[in-house]
Amino acid sequence: MKRTNQTKPYFITKDIGANLKKLRILERKEIIELFQVKIETHTPKIKNKDLPNAVWGYTKFDEMLWASEDDASRFEKIKEIIGKNNLEDAIHVDTHIREKRDYFVTEDTDILNCKDELEQTFKGLKIRTPDELLEELDK
Repeated sequence: MKRTNQTKPYFITKDIGANLKKLRILERKEIIELFQVKIETHTPKIKNKDLPNAVWGYTKFDEMLWASEDDASRFEKIKEIIGKNNLEDAIHVDTHIREKRDYFVTEDTDILNCKDELEQTFKGLKIRTPDELLEELDK
């Protein structure tokens, strides 16, 4: 994807384990702006935080949003694809979709193994590794 018509940075949701140093290359060039979901294991080096939808017993009461029926339905579908035991992964992907960010960047194999099904199920969702994003945007 060429950046010729792109005047604003791409909004990127960074998963917890995604290589921040690689993403900073694009951030310094003002190609991307980084966001992260605010859950217990977030990176303090990223200033932009998105609150997740409420997941009982998992999210903090003062750091969550109440979900609509559409939000709840989407979250259940994500859990079906990723696996019900991967709640944190589902919360990350769900928040990314809700916020309509441009790319979800991860190195988590639980998500990457479901990439095709997730992208087919949720139109507009683009899941990349840091290396894939660098290759795609830094041209």
